[in-house]
Amino acid sequence: MTLKKKYTASFLLLVVCSFSCGSSLFSLEKSERPSETRIIKKFGKGELRIIEGIPFLKLSGSYYEMGEQYGTLLKEEFQKIYHEMSPYKNLWLNKLPDDVHESLEKLTNNDLVQQLKGMAAASGLPYRDLLLGAYFGVLERGGCTSVIVKIGDGHSDRLIHGRNYDYGRGTGKYPVVIEYNPLGGFKHIAIGIVASVGVAEGMNEKGITLSGNLAPGNLKNNFIRNESPDVKLREILSSASSLKEAEVMMEGYASDVGYTFTIGSGFECDGVIYDMNYDNVKKNYLHDRNGLYATNGYVSEELNPARDDLRYQIVEKHVKSGRVNSIEGMIELLADPGTSFGVNNPSTIHSVVFDAQHKNIFMAFNPKFAAWSQWLRYDWDKDLVTVYEDAEEEKLKNTESVELTEVHVIAAYWNGSLPIRRGKPKTNDPHFWLLIKDWLKEKDVVQLYEFSARAARALTLKAKGQPAVKAIITKGTIFTENLKGFMFKIIEEDMPKMVPNIPYTIHIDNVSAIYRWVIEDGVTIIRPGGNDHLMFIVH
Repeated sequence: MTLKKKYTASFLLLVVCSFSCGSSLFSLEKSERPSETRIIKKFGKGELRIIEGIPFLKLSGSYYEMGEQYGTLLKEEFQKIYHEMSPYKNLWLNKLPDDVHESLEKLTNNDLVQQLKGMAAASGLPYRDLLLGAYFGVLERGGCTSVIVKIGDGHSDRLIHGRNYDYGRGTGKYPVVIEYNPLGGFKHIAIGIVASVGVAEGMNEKGITLSGNLAPGNLKNNFIRNESPDVKLREILSSASSLKEAEVMMEGYASDVGYTFTIGSGFECDGVIYDMNYDNVKKNYLHDRNGLYATNGYVSEELNPARDDLRYQIVEKHVKSGRVNSIEGMIELLADPGTSFGVNNPSTIHSVVFDAQHKNIFMAFNPKFAAWSQWLRYDWDKDLVTVYEDAEEEKLKNTESVELTEVHVIAAYWNGSLPIRRGKPKTNDPHFWLLIKDWLKEKDVVQLYEFSARAARALTLKAKGQPAVKAIITKGTIFTENLKGFMFKIIEEDMPKMVPNIPYTIHIDNVSAIYRWVIEDGVTIIRPGGNDHLMFIVH
């Protein structure tokens, strides 16, 4: 795994730890083996260990002190991710008001503001940029999966909480596992991205587990009015010992984007998912259900009656079949790639299972398809990490070698008529979309760019009794779970030839015997006229 190679002999190796299977301290499961663990650095009350290539931090003290420990122990990684993410920072700032940093500081919990200041002082990164990074989950869209189920025989059930964190943007190269031991707060494990003060998924010493997922609804008017969901989740980890206490902390909270909060309680063997449709909040309790789960839609039927998310359907199939009745069953769910875009996908960078009652965390990290990577088990009580499952190397290898060679066009839409939320045209140019049914589950949107660079780039539109119209492919692509395809633009001199409100068939002369377009029967495109914008035929 490439993450291992990042931590070289330039660090002072203080201790090399390993436990044999016959150790009286710990008995490994049959399939497990000891992890490679190195204690790399200590600073104040903080400690950095590299375990199977993943940084594990222990931070203690005041929030400022924990920030200093964090920034000192992972200073090199702070610098790397800062330079990699700088282009996104500039894009955000161009859209946000000039006083955004002052506004964010007022919104953010003061304890975490102090931690950010400690991180900035120790790492050398600008405090204002680290503060902006705490709102990454508001400013950038992503996809995730969260699942809570009860496992057992009905008499001695316990709750497990599964989670796939899907983001990408280069962040998959910078995972971190942090044990926070704050003064006056509960000890908690935060799993996330280096240099973030928030939490992607986590568990505290009282058995509270949580994760957050984005849901429909972008930032309104480019104003941030409420605390970041990632920061709110961290507050809950620090302070809540029960679902009731978490509920009190959630009272009055509104999100600036569509979001879901999944909160489990291992010792109460119950959980809840909060649908955060801005200030319209719906609570969905586990109670006697088989399971409770969220992908990137809302859980309540009132907010999400269609349930057409492909990953949601995959999760539902696993849970309702009863297959998620063990840690292995949850890992199997998280590793499911589906047939086109699954729970485990090219943007999955963390896969985690919390077993709070046993104080165990199972986790896998990779820049993509994390659930196919090596799984670690962290026994928090014993402070011991073992290798629970080895990586599925052949599957990970296939993510690099496969390529899209033939696409079948199943629908055509004029610009602005795509059947997705906020699908209005971005320009008045004569663009149209060709949607395809083909998709390699092993790769992300790059497969579209690779195909378009190798296949024919021009097409002809024909209608009976009318002159032919030429169009060429653009750099535009559509990539959602249900819609994938390419944007074409009619060449300027042919646009006057195209008659509105009549169907044109699509013809492509393939220039390659390997990379081929196939137009399915019945697919046509219509140039809209007047107020008629929805012009397509789906075969």
